[in-house]
Amino acid sequence: MSARQSKLIDWKSLGRERFERMVEALISKEFENEEVLIPDGRGGDAGIDASVRTIESYTIFQFKYFTDGFPTHYKSRRNQIRSSFKTALKHAPTDWILVIPGNTTPSEYEFVQNLQTEDHPNLRISVWGRSKLDVVASKHPDIVSFFNRDDDLERLLANIGEEAHAPKSTTDIKRRLDNIAEGAATMDEDWTLDFSRTGSGNTFALRPKHPRAHEISPVKIGLSLDFPPEESDLKRIWSRHYEYGIGSSITLPSHVVRGFRIEGPSFLETTGDLSRIVMSDLEDSRDALKCIIEAISDDRVTGSFRGLATRFGTGIRGISVELKFYETVSLAIPIPADRSSSEGDITLSPGEFSADADTTHKSARLMRALHESEILKIFISGNQLCTLKCQSNALSSDIEHFKIIEDYSSDIKFIEAKLGVDIGIPEEISDYTRAVARSVRLILDGYMTRHPSRASFGVELDLNASDNPTISEMLSGKAHSLKFETESHEVTIGDSKIALGPVAFYSPSTVLEYVSESTSSTESVETDKALVKTEDGKPMFWFIESGIRQDSNGAIASSAWNVLNVEEF
Repeated sequence: MSARQSKLIDWKSLGRERFERMVEALISKEFENEEVLIPDGRGGDAGIDASVRTIESYTIFQFKYFTDGFPTHYKSRRNQIRSSFKTALKHAPTDWILVIPGNTTPSEYEFVQNLQTEDHPNLRISVWGRSKLDVVASKHPDIVSFFNRDDDLERLLANIGEEAHAPKSTTDIKRRLDNIAEGAATMDEDWTLDFSRTGSGNTFALRPKHPRAHEISPVKIGLSLDFPPEESDLKRIWSRHYEYGIGSSITLPSHVVRGFRIEGPSFLETTGDLSRIVMSDLEDSRDALKCIIEAISDDRVTGSFRGLATRFGTGIRGISVELKFYETVSLAIPIPADRSSSEGDITLSPGEFSADADTTHKSARLMRALHESEILKIFISGNQLCTLKCQSNALSSDIEHFKIIEDYSSDIKFIEAKLGVDIGIPEEISDYTRAVARSVRLILDGYMTRHPSRASFGVELDLNASDNPTISEMLSGKAHSLKFETESHEVTIGDSKIALGPVAFYSPSTVLEYVSESTSSTESVETDKALVKTEDGKPMFWFIESGIRQDSNGAIASSAWNVLNVEEF
């Protein structure tokens, strides 16, 4: 195989050392006319795995061989990336590039981009994932061929004499596969092999020929694992899978596997370099079962939530049940085999709260109830499965975070119902957005409250200063109280703009400023319109007069925002 015919690279199967060596070579070749530095040794690289310096830029590369990415639940991996990034900033790079063996998910890409800090606004952050590495590798086939030379030699030797018997059609290929399958079926009386090929990889599945195959000819798999400190999350996931069967699939990369053996029929053998071990459930066609969780605190039910029991697992210490709620929240509960312990170390996956407001509100309520509860009762198809006493650290989720989401989604639900609009829930919710949503909800609910804007108020008023001495004083800079109404007022909540009106405004201390217009001669002339401006530090209140509530004294009912961790000004 010539250099120009190099095969596609399975970056995730290279192993950490080979991956890093290959990326180092590609960077050196890609930037061969620049100053390239590859520090000797990992861990002591001061946040630099490779760097490229030009007259105008200084680029730092950071390698992370995370074969299954760094999703939200892999907190230690994200912390590693964050730590490496902060260390790299000490060298004042113009560009910082994260190099990983796979492509990022939207959530992972957003996490990397959010590493940007206000102290380094001009720093460019990017990711070299599988697609970018493929592009770079395609430009340097000699590098690829160098690293694949052993594989190419084996393939060449295996193909000697085969070209004369090469298949000529899909029918020919099918016939050969059928012959191989028939041969595989004769290798053992109790077991056979199913097989498939995708790309350059072969997959074998051991299948029993009869129901008692595991009794007559048992198959045992032996694993010796060693998880380095940076794989603490994977170690925890493996322990829960091994002990309780939590998780339908788990992938163990080669660098954590110290030993692997299969004991069983003689035809079973493991050859070649191990790239990873994947353990997954057999296909289960059974329907999910209805479930209910009752959250209990102080001997009373604080919440009842309906969902589906999607999976049951078995491990060496007990069983597990995995529940799904509102298509966003997943809950995995281990149950000891002897039921001697009533404490559950719960695994909670909240998913991404960027759905509609109603679903997000239900999900956030569930998350908060689970976090605050003392006891959980689990019912499957109407029968109580177990009662779990929650540990104080059972749920690692931030309760305040879910309280914020619950309150915000409640406000959005109310606004959508009142106005017949669809606002939705953004992935990031700022304090200002929360204040706007609560303020809009309050005025729609009949209260006067503070307007969320503290800057000059962008409302133009038609006026005639000669008819009103108070307005003349306000135009000259003297503050007065002012109440006025606009037919329409637009506000932005998240990425949605909504129009309200008519809306009334009131401020106890207001000044006015003439609006100027340019003439054809480029001169500015004052108009009969003014811009409303509140005095520094003074609030502007607003309300919808047609639906205003009244307090017990007959005055306009007012309300503070009462938004968690947001101060009213």
